[in-house]
Amino acid sequence: MNTTLKITRADPAGNLTLFIEGNVPADRYAALAADLLNRPEFAAEQAGYADLSARRLEMSGGEFCGNASRAFGFYIARQQGLPSGEVQIQISGCSHPVRTLVDPGTNTAFADMPLPAAIGEIRLPDPAGIRPLVRFEGIWHILMIGCVDTDSFPVIRDAIYRNNSPEALGVMYISEDLKSMVPMVYVAGPGTLYRESSCGSGTAAVAAWLAMQHPQPAEEETASFSICLKQPGGELGAEVLLKNGTLNRIRIGGPVSLEPPVFIDLEI
Repeated sequence: MNTTLKITRADPAGNLTLFIEGNVPADRYAALAADLLNRPEFAAEQAGYADLSARRLEMSGGEFCGNASRAFGFYIARQQGLPSGEVQIQISGCSHPVRTLVDPGTNTAFADMPLPAAIGEIRLPDPAGIRPLVRFEGIWHILMIGCVDTDSFPVIRDAIYRNNSPEALGVMYISEDLKSMVPMVYVAGPGTLYRESSCGSGTAAVAAWLAMQHPQPAEEETASFSICLKQPGGELGAEVLLKNGTLNRIRIGGPVSLEPPVFIDLEI
Protein backbone atom coordinates (compact mmCIF):
# COMPACT_ATOMS: atom_id res chain seq x y z
CA MET A 1 0.00 0.00 0.00
CA ASN A 2 1.40 3.35 -1.05
CA THR A 3 0.73 6.23 1.31
CA THR A 4 1.76 9.85 1.68
CA LEU A 5 3.14 10.88 5.04
CA LYS A 6 3.34 14.39 6.44
CA ILE A 7 6.38 14.71 8.67
CA THR A 8 7.05 17.72 10.90
CA ARG A 9 10.23 18.05 12.93
CA ALA A 10 9.83 19.65 16.34
CA ASP A 11 12.67 20.93 18.50
CA PRO A 12 11.80 20.97 22.22
CA ALA A 13 15.09 22.07 23.83
CA GLY A 14 17.11 20.08 21.30
CA ASN A 15 15.20 16.80 21.74
CA LEU A 16 14.41 16.57 18.00
CA THR A 17 11.10 14.78 17.45
CA LEU A 18 9.26 13.74 14.28
CA PHE A 19 5.47 14.08 14.17
CA ILE A 20 4.23 11.61 11.55
CA GLU A 21 0.76 12.01 10.05
CA GLY A 22 -0.72 9.51 7.61
CA ASN A 23 -2.28 6.09 7.25
CA VAL A 24 0.21 3.77 8.98
CA PRO A 25 -0.86 0.43 10.52
CA ALA A 26 0.06 0.17 14.19
CA ASP A 27 2.15 -2.96 13.58
CA ARG A 28 4.42 -0.86 11.33
CA TYR A 29 4.98 1.98 13.81
CA ALA A 30 8.30 0.81 15.22
CA ALA A 31 9.89 -0.30 11.93
CA LEU A 32 8.83 2.78 9.99
CA ALA A 33 9.97 5.14 12.73
CA ALA A 34 13.34 3.38 12.90
CA ASP A 35 13.74 3.85 9.15
CA LEU A 36 12.89 7.56 9.30
CA LEU A 37 15.13 8.17 12.30
CA ASN A 38 18.05 6.63 10.43
CA ARG A 39 17.67 9.10 7.57
CA PRO A 40 20.25 11.90 7.77
CA GLU A 41 17.82 14.46 6.34
CA PHE A 42 15.70 14.19 9.49
CA ALA A 43 18.47 13.84 12.10
CA ALA A 44 15.89 13.25 14.83
CA GLU A 45 16.04 11.38 18.13
CA GLN A 46 12.47 10.09 18.40
CA ALA A 47 9.21 9.84 16.47
CA GLY A 48 5.50 9.75 17.19
CA TYR A 49 2.34 9.23 15.16
CA ALA A 50 0.08 12.26 15.42
CA ASP A 51 -3.73 12.29 15.26
CA LEU A 52 -4.68 15.96 15.40
CA SER A 53 -8.45 15.35 15.50
CA ALA A 54 -8.07 13.23 18.64
CA ARG A 55 -5.13 15.30 19.92
CA ARG A 56 -3.23 12.06 20.43
CA LEU A 57 0.42 11.22 19.93
CA GLU A 58 1.53 7.59 19.82
CA MET A 59 5.27 7.32 20.27
CA SER A 60 6.91 4.72 18.05
CA GLY A 61 7.77 2.43 20.96
CA GLY A 62 4.60 3.08 22.96
CA GLU A 63 6.67 5.04 25.48
CA PHE A 64 5.90 8.29 27.26
CA CYS A 65 7.92 11.45 26.53
CA GLY A 66 7.55 14.77 28.33
CA ASN A 67 9.32 16.83 25.68
CA ALA A 68 7.18 15.28 22.95
CA SER A 69 4.06 16.04 25.03
CA ARG A 70 4.74 19.75 25.34
CA ALA A 71 5.91 20.01 21.72
CA PHE A 72 2.73 18.25 20.55
CA GLY A 73 0.55 20.67 22.50
CA PHE A 74 2.46 23.51 20.83
CA TYR A 75 2.01 21.86 17.41
CA ILE A 76 -1.75 21.52 17.91
CA ALA A 77 -2.01 25.19 18.87
CA ARG A 78 -0.14 26.20 15.74
CA GLN A 79 -2.09 23.88 13.43
CA GLN A 80 -5.50 24.79 14.83
CA GLY A 81 -4.82 28.51 15.32
CA LEU A 82 -5.33 28.38 19.08
CA PRO A 83 -4.32 31.28 21.31
CA SER A 84 -1.91 30.99 24.20
CA GLY A 85 -3.26 28.82 26.98
CA GLU A 86 -4.08 25.25 27.88
CA VAL A 87 -4.12 22.35 25.41
CA GLN A 88 -5.06 18.88 26.63
CA ILE A 89 -3.40 16.01 24.77
CA GLN A 90 -3.29 12.22 24.89
CA ILE A 91 0.05 10.41 24.60
CA SER A 92 1.22 6.82 24.74
CA GLY A 93 2.60 5.59 28.01
CA CYS A 94 0.14 7.72 29.99
CA SER A 95 -3.37 6.59 30.89
CA HIS A 96 -4.82 10.06 31.42
CA PRO A 97 -4.83 13.37 29.47
CA VAL A 98 -1.73 15.54 29.76
CA ARG A 99 -2.19 19.27 30.32
CA THR A 100 0.11 21.48 28.29
CA LEU A 101 0.43 25.25 28.50
CA VAL A 102 1.54 26.82 25.23
CA ASP A 103 2.50 30.31 24.12
CA PRO A 104 3.04 30.54 20.36
CA GLY A 105 4.00 34.20 20.82
CA THR A 106 7.10 33.35 22.85
CA ASN A 107 7.64 29.86 21.36
CA THR A 108 7.46 28.17 24.74
CA ALA A 109 5.48 25.21 26.02
CA PHE A 110 5.07 23.48 29.36
CA ALA A 111 3.59 20.13 30.29
CA ASP A 112 2.20 18.71 33.51
CA MET A 113 3.98 15.42 33.90
CA PRO A 114 2.43 12.22 35.22
CA LEU A 115 3.52 11.60 38.77
CA PRO A 116 6.01 8.77 39.25
CA ALA A 117 4.57 5.34 39.96
CA ALA A 118 7.43 4.82 42.40
CA ILE A 119 10.61 6.46 43.66
CA GLY A 120 13.21 4.17 45.16
CA GLU A 121 16.62 2.62 44.59
CA ILE A 122 18.07 -0.16 42.49
CA ARG A 123 21.28 -2.13 42.78
CA LEU A 124 23.25 -2.09 39.54
CA PRO A 125 26.34 -4.06 38.56
CA ASP A 126 29.54 -2.69 40.07
CA PRO A 127 30.96 -0.12 39.96
CA ALA A 128 27.59 1.67 39.58
CA GLY A 129 26.27 0.25 42.85
CA ILE A 130 22.98 1.45 44.36
CA ARG A 131 21.32 4.31 42.47
CA PRO A 132 17.99 6.20 42.60
CA LEU A 133 15.26 4.77 40.36
CA VAL A 134 12.21 6.83 39.36
CA ARG A 135 9.53 4.81 37.57
CA PHE A 136 6.92 6.48 35.39
CA GLU A 137 4.14 4.64 33.60
CA GLY A 138 5.95 4.60 30.24
CA ILE A 139 9.61 4.95 31.17
CA TRP A 140 12.03 4.16 33.99
CA HIS A 141 14.82 6.56 34.91
CA ILE A 142 18.04 5.71 36.74
CA LEU A 143 19.84 8.73 38.19
CA MET A 144 23.63 8.49 38.00
CA ILE A 145 24.45 11.49 40.20
CA GLY A 146 28.13 12.38 40.16
CA CYS A 147 28.80 10.12 37.16
CA VAL A 148 29.25 11.59 33.68
CA ASP A 149 30.78 8.54 31.96
CA THR A 150 28.03 7.26 29.64
CA ASP A 151 30.05 4.16 28.68
CA SER A 152 28.31 2.30 31.50
CA PHE A 153 24.94 2.45 29.73
CA PRO A 154 25.00 -0.95 27.92
CA VAL A 155 25.78 -2.80 31.15
CA ILE A 156 23.00 -0.96 33.02
CA ARG A 157 20.47 -1.52 30.22
CA ASP A 158 21.22 -5.25 30.01
CA ALA A 159 20.91 -5.60 33.78
CA ILE A 160 17.48 -3.91 33.78
CA TYR A 161 16.03 -5.86 30.85
CA ARG A 162 17.25 -9.17 32.19
CA ASN A 163 14.29 -9.25 34.59
CA ASN A 164 12.13 -6.25 33.62
CA SER A 165 10.46 -4.90 30.48
CA PRO A 166 9.82 -1.13 30.65
CA GLU A 167 8.77 0.47 27.35
CA ALA A 168 11.76 2.78 27.67
CA LEU A 169 14.75 3.20 29.94
CA GLY A 170 16.56 6.44 30.68
CA VAL A 171 19.89 6.70 32.43
CA MET A 172 20.54 10.27 33.48
CA TYR A 173 24.22 11.13 33.92
CA ILE A 174 24.16 14.07 36.32
CA SER A 175 26.99 16.33 37.48
CA GLU A 176 27.91 16.36 41.15
CA ASP A 177 26.62 19.94 41.52
CA LEU A 178 23.21 18.93 40.04
CA LYS A 179 23.39 21.65 37.39
CA SER A 180 23.91 19.64 34.20
CA MET A 181 22.83 16.30 32.78
CA VAL A 182 23.47 14.03 29.80
CA PRO A 183 20.43 11.80 29.06
CA MET A 184 20.79 8.35 27.52
CA VAL A 185 17.45 6.83 26.51
CA TYR A 186 16.70 3.37 25.12
CA VAL A 187 13.27 2.56 23.62
CA ALA A 188 12.62 -1.17 23.61
CA GLY A 189 10.06 -1.31 20.75
CA PRO A 190 12.22 -0.06 17.88
CA GLY A 191 15.42 -0.87 19.79
CA THR A 192 16.73 2.68 19.53
CA LEU A 193 19.34 4.21 21.79
CA TYR A 194 20.10 7.92 21.84
CA ARG A 195 22.35 10.27 23.73
CA GLU A 196 19.50 12.75 23.82
CA SER A 197 19.86 16.49 23.53
CA SER A 198 17.41 16.90 26.40
CA CYS A 199 14.97 14.68 28.26
CA GLY A 200 11.74 16.01 29.76
CA SER A 201 10.76 12.97 31.78
CA GLY A 202 14.35 12.58 32.94
CA THR A 203 14.37 16.19 34.13
CA ALA A 204 11.08 15.55 35.94
CA ALA A 205 12.55 12.42 37.52
CA VAL A 206 15.54 14.35 38.89
CA ALA A 207 13.27 17.12 40.22
CA ALA A 208 10.90 14.62 41.89
CA TRP A 209 13.71 12.69 43.54
CA LEU A 210 15.45 15.84 44.79
CA ALA A 211 12.17 17.27 46.11
CA MET A 212 11.58 14.13 48.14
CA GLN A 213 15.05 14.42 49.66
CA HIS A 214 13.91 17.70 51.25
CA PRO A 215 10.72 16.83 53.18
CA GLN A 216 8.59 19.81 54.13
CA PRO A 217 7.62 20.66 57.72
CA ALA A 218 4.31 19.10 58.70
CA GLU A 219 2.67 22.48 59.30
CA GLU A 220 3.49 23.62 55.76
CA GLU A 221 0.62 22.44 53.55
CA THR A 222 2.18 23.32 50.19
CA ALA A 223 5.72 23.88 49.01
CA SER A 224 7.52 24.01 45.69
CA PHE A 225 10.90 22.88 44.44
CA SER A 226 12.45 23.80 41.10
CA ILE A 227 15.57 22.97 39.10
CA CYS A 228 17.08 23.95 35.78
CA LEU A 229 19.40 21.44 34.15
CA LYS A 230 21.82 22.31 31.37
CA GLN A 231 21.65 19.53 28.78
CA PRO A 232 23.42 19.03 25.45
CA GLY A 233 20.59 20.73 23.50
CA GLY A 234 19.86 23.55 25.98
CA GLU A 235 18.39 24.19 29.39
CA LEU A 236 15.20 22.54 30.59
CA GLY A 237 13.41 23.44 33.79
CA ALA A 238 11.10 21.53 36.12
CA GLU A 239 8.93 22.62 39.02
CA VAL A 240 7.55 20.28 41.67
CA LEU A 241 4.60 21.11 43.89
CA LEU A 242 4.29 19.22 47.16
CA LYS A 243 1.26 19.05 49.44
CA ASN A 244 1.71 17.74 52.95
CA GLY A 245 5.09 16.37 51.98
CA THR A 246 3.90 14.34 48.98
CA LEU A 247 4.22 14.98 45.25
CA ASN A 248 1.22 16.82 43.85
CA ARG A 249 2.39 18.16 40.47
CA ILE A 250 5.47 18.17 38.24
CA ARG A 251 5.74 20.58 35.34
CA ILE A 252 8.52 20.85 32.76
CA GLY A 253 8.99 23.60 30.21
CA GLY A 254 11.14 25.61 27.88
CA PRO A 255 11.47 26.63 24.23
CA VAL A 256 9.92 24.80 21.27
CA SER A 257 10.34 25.36 17.55
CA LEU A 258 8.72 23.71 14.52
CA GLU A 259 10.11 23.25 11.02
CA PRO A 260 7.99 23.34 7.84
CA PRO A 261 6.55 19.87 7.10
CA VAL A 262 7.85 17.58 4.39
CA PHE A 263 5.77 15.04 2.47
CA ILE A 264 7.08 11.66 1.44
CA ASP A 265 5.52 8.72 -0.43
CA LEU A 266 6.21 5.29 1.00
CA GLU A 267 5.14 1.72 0.36
CA ILE A 268 3.73 0.58 3.72
